[in-house]
Amino acid sequence: MSKNDPTEFITIVPNGKDDTQNIQNTVNTANGKTIVLNGEYFVTEPIVGKSINILAKNAIIKSKNKGETFLAKGILRGTYIATGGYNKGANYILLNHTAGIKKGDIIRIVASKELYHPSRGYYWKGGNFEISNVEADRVWIHGAMPFDMKMIDIVEVHDPACVKIVGSLRIENTAPLPNGLFGIRIDFGKDIYIEGVTVDNYVTCITPRFCVNVHMKFVKTERAYYSGTGTSYGLATISSTNILYENCSTQSGRHGHSSGGWEPVYNLQFINCMIFNEPQAANSASMDTHDNLVNVIMQNCQMDSFQLAGNVTMLNCTVFHKARKHSGFVSQNAYDKANYIFDGIYFPNGGTVQLNGYSQSGGSWTMDKVGSVIARNWRSPVSMNIMFRAKQTNRSMPVQNIGSVLVENCRNLQVLVEDHIENVTVSNSVYSLDAVFIYQYGGHVNNIKIDSCTFTARYHAIHLIHFTSCLITNCSDLDIGNRAPRLVVACRKGILTMINNNLPHFTQGLAVHVNKYVLINTDIPFYGRPVGTAVLI
Repeated sequence: MSKNDPTEFITIVPNGKDDTQNIQNTVNTANGKTIVLNGEYFVTEPIVGKSINILAKNAIIKSKNKGETFLAKGILRGTYIATGGYNKGANYILLNHTAGIKKGDIIRIVASKELYHPSRGYYWKGGNFEISNVEADRVWIHGAMPFDMKMIDIVEVHDPACVKIVGSLRIENTAPLPNGLFGIRIDFGKDIYIEGVTVDNYVTCITPRFCVNVHMKFVKTERAYYSGTGTSYGLATISSTNILYENCSTQSGRHGHSSGGWEPVYNLQFINCMIFNEPQAANSASMDTHDNLVNVIMQNCQMDSFQLAGNVTMLNCTVFHKARKHSGFVSQNAYDKANYIFDGIYFPNGGTVQLNGYSQSGGSWTMDKVGSVIARNWRSPVSMNIMFRAKQTNRSMPVQNIGSVLVENCRNLQVLVEDHIENVTVSNSVYSLDAVFIYQYGGHVNNIKIDSCTFTARYHAIHLIHFTSCLITNCSDLDIGNRAPRLVVACRKGILTMINNNLPHFTQGLAVHVNKYVLINTDIPFYGRPVGTAVLI
């Protein structure tokens, strides 16, 4: 048949009353054909199917049922027993048998006695993957898991659901929340494509759960918030793999987007999206990812604020901090599970980006490792800060251990430190406001390098107290008329080296209390008598 053959399409004509049975019967018997919706439809029960293929032409579906409006579910082929554990990076699993399993199915692999992250007792190790091949007792998967598993106790194989919805479609719950739970819910789906759909007034507007390969484009979510809600979202990505949101927008619920579930979320991506929550949820982050996220990329996106976990790359985004003045990121139990790249971020209202942690289900936050944090090309017209003071955000947190922090080519960004960091580098950055540039409250930094930066000559513009080695090179100051411009570097066991700095406006000079210090081509007076051994070059 040609792609325009009318026999490939089934048009449903709305009856003006209750279209539930007509739509459901058509979904049941479509047999791969495209269902055409054109007009206003009313449904009172969920529309359920394994395969849903819709072309909408300015269509509206109004629902008042308590559950889902659309529910697509894969079919369970069977449960199996893993005959061994899983080695990090492997792309197969061994089972007691493979009868009934087909290439292209979804396999759910879970070790429910091994936690990926302990902030919830059900954030298990595992994942959902497409089966690439079946050989004897070996099932090959597309992808791999970044951890070992000693005992896999849940193995399910599903014949996946398939959903394609394109065109112009509005799905709306007409009853008061929390009446409508989900606008579109997809369980164990694969190769999902949704474009041009608006979903309004559901506790969760759209959610892929245990899915593989999902692409949503020009999707919009609206109302989801109701008084007393703890779980209201525009988009909710649950225990899924390879999810792409492109040109999507939310202004929904507590979080415009949230990820979570049970086993981890892999390869989550946002391109050209606007992720906002509703005004009633101003204290919640509009972009949220829970602690079972493995990795996410956000590119050219806008949001009010974020709370992120995992291995995160954020590129060329705007974070408004208008409703919520701070954003956050969390630690893990291994350095390779928490790494953050924030590059090209604009903060029109300033604010704080902080290493933080919420209380775990068992009480105190115990995670204490972050591999690296890169803050590059940040801009703000007003003062803002990046804060490594975890205990200030949650007193239950241990002092955090961070491998490296790089702040590069930023403007008006303060760096505040109280956790342990192996290496801190601040380079090619300008701080032109009357506030501290770099301030260390506590913790310990092994190596600090401040290179080619310009900062205001003010009281304690740089304040460092616990380090092994500090190198300040090629820096200059800005005169703002401060009465007591002073630098403070005080660590009895530390070594201070200053080379090629132009700091004429620090008239109160440098307060130094270190083991050794070296000043080369840096003409700055001392504040009081320096403590430490001067090394002559």
